[in-house]
Amino acid sequence: EPQAAPDCAGRDLLADIQRDRPAAYQRIVTKAQDIPNGASVLWRISKPGVDPSHLFGTIHLSDERVTRLSPAVARALAGSRQLALEVADLSPQAMTGAMGRLRDKIIFLDGRSLTTMLTPTEHAQAWDAARRAGLPEALFRIARPWLVTTMLSATGCERKRLAAGRQPLDLTLATMARERSIAVTGL
Repeated sequence: EPQAAPDCAGRDLLADIQRDRPAAYQRIVTKAQDIPNGASVLWRISKPGVDPSHLFGTIHLSDERVTRLSPAVARALAGSRQLALEVADLSPQAMTGAMGRLRDKIIFLDGRSLTTMLTPTEHAQAWDAARRAGLPEALFRIARPWLVTTMLSATGCERKRLAAGRQPLDLTLATMARERSIAVTGL
């Protein structure tokens, strides 16, 4: 029986800043308002004589607040002939194959390791976090820092949602595109 995907709640750090440091909060809000299209995650790119394209800012999370598409995003996808993602095939089999092809980008093959790059205290802290995140020690010993950082960036709750079968946004988009016979390509 598959495990139920947990509903996770976060902590609104901006609300904490507003409460505890109102001047800092006001500076943040003012700066944010000055960013052109700062609240946008979907952009239409067009010029005369060329079919329009869309650029959608995504994040690799399975949270329903992320994967529940707005009507504008759903319309843009439905009207598309092609969807370009970082990686076209996010299936476990394809990811395993990609990891094999990119082996030298993922792990150290030259004798370096986090043990030689970090102080003993930093290494102990990193290993403790990696162990709690489920990273095998053999991989931790040879993994490049970006991989460890990426693996540690997922919360425990997110890892449980993924284990329960929830799809991150990129995979959700790819699935929807394929169901509509929209070509999916990788960048």
